[in-house]
Amino acid sequence: RKGGHTREDIQHARRGSNAHLHVSKHHWPPFALLTEKTDSVPNPPKMKLRPCSVPAFLSACPVTIVVAIIGYTYYCFVVLLCLPLFASQPYIAIPLLFIYHVLLLLEQCSYWRCVLEDPGGIPEDFTFDFEAYVHVFFPHEIM
Repeated sequence: RKGGHTREDIQHARRGSNAHLHVSKHHWPPFALLTEKTDSVPNPPKMKLRPCSVPAFLSACPVTIVVAIIGYTYYCFVVLLCLPLFASQPYIAIPLLFIYHVLLLLEQCSYWRCVLEDPGGIPEDFTFDFEAYVHVFFPHEIM
């Protein structure tokens, strides 16, 4: 059999009787996929939940504000502008709604990808060269 695994292989792997197969639940589509288990492939990173605290609350404030602004602009454009326009001139409202929703979808995909991505940290071997900073940003200042 070329490519893929049979239903029996999946059931055996879930029961643990098939040692060479590994059931991965971290892939899309939502059903389990079978992959060859190797030591060179690390486990996928897991989301860490932060406890409820003041820093966690404050870090959610900008996201909440941006989501509220986007929701308000959606209400203004779609409900207040396009829906009344749709009743009288649908040939204008339909392209406007289509373009707006395509751009909204692209914006939401980009925004949530940025919000949910781990920003990383500062490398341990990083050093800040203050003299180069002053020379680049304040070329006429005397030190």
